[in-house]
Formats: sequence, structure tokens, C-alpha cells
Amino acid sequence: MALALFMSLPALVVAAVLVSGAYPDPGVAGAALKAKKVVVLGKSGGMPKPACPAKCQVVASVTGFQSSIPGRQVPMEVPFNGRITGWKIFLGKPSKRDRKLLTDRWGSPPQASLVILQKRSSGGKVEYKLKRRSPTVSLGGKLGKSPFIKLKQPLRVVKGDQVGLAVPTWIPAFAGGLNRKRNSWRAGRAPGKCNAANQTGTAQTKVGSSRPYGCRYAGGRLLYQARLERK
Repeated sequence: MALALFMSLPALVVAAVLVSGAYPDPGVAGAALKAKKVVVLGKSGGMPKPACPAKCQVVASVTGFQSSIPGRQVPMEVPFNGRITGWKIFLGKPSKRDRKLLTDRWGSPPQASLVILQKRSSGGKVEYKLKRRSPTVSLGGKLGKSPFIKLKQPLRVVKGDQVGLAVPTWIPAFAGGLNRKRNSWRAGRAPGKCNAANQTGTAQTKVGSSRPYGCRYAGGRLLYQARLERK
């Protein structure tokens, strides 16, 4: 299970730890991409299985985005102007004991929303501004499933935006122990707040707010995708 970013459940009782459609195939680019009217951001090969219930790890109290997956860098970066019309999340099913521990630590129900982030640089400082976000969805009744959430009001995006996942409580949509060179994600925390011992903060959910995404975690994957449609 995870604290603030991710962690295994046995550790929870002793310390707060780190919680931490079709997208073009890796070889497709250029003219082929321009011809695409619909892509699925975050799709490349098979999706790893969620860590829960075995060696349960979750995502909690954080906003993040996947920065690399096998065969693709920046998989959640928008390749053309358009609209996000829906998103899919792949959920594990924690045990009853694990759910109680998670609820006691981060609240209930498990919930998340999709966010649109814009990278900004000023004076050598890099931050991400939250431009838009979808309604927060309660996922307690979807544990162990992979629901697709259609957006009644699509989110407008432009080329270069990042599509992230905001988790104010917790969700079991995480896979760990993956190839560290091919899987990584970034969390909306200052660089000095990445380790279990000094990790603090909440999910970035306020439209117009900016944060550094200075924590990069190798070997893990946030289990979500987003459907992008060209204007």
C-alpha cells in the first residue's frame, strides 16, 4: 500500500512511507500521427496488473503523471490540440484489512480526477500549472475493475499539455517493481520532499495553481489512460 505515494502494507504500521480507442504505436509518427483523429494517451503494449491485493501498493494524497512507459517517452503529453473526452483507470482490490488501514490514514472513499497540466519555466524554475480538471469520481464501488469514465464536459487541451491524475484520498491504481529504465512517473512535490521521511503535501486540485513536479520515481506506473480526440 502507499503513503503519500506508495508503500507495502506491513510498513504502514511502523512508518509513513512513500506512496507514493488507440494511441500510436512507438513506430508511428509524423504523417501517421497527423492523420489520427482519436488516440489513447498512456497506451503502449499491455497494462501491468495493479499491485493490490498482493503486496498492496496504492497512490495517495498526490497529483502525478506518467513520464515514461515501455516504448514511449512522455506518454501523457498531448501530441495535438483537441479534447479529452474520457479516461480509464485500472484498479486493484485491496483486502478488507488493507482498506481499513487506507481509510484510517487517508479517508474515504477512494477517489480521483483527471487534470490538465501546463509546463512553465521562469528563472530556471520549472513548475506545472493546473489548467483544467474533470469532476472527482468516487471509485469505491469499482475496486478490482477497470472503469472508463466518459466526460460530460470534455477537457480542452493543446499540444504539449500533460494529462495527470489527482488523488485527494487514495486509489489502488499503481504497479511497482517494473523496469526502472522504461517506467517512471512524476509527483507534484518539491525536490526535497520525495523521500518517505520528509514527504508531505496534498493533491494539486485547484485550477490555476502551480507546483513543481520535482519527484521522479523509477520502476512504477500510474495505471490510467486518457482518450484524446482531435478538434
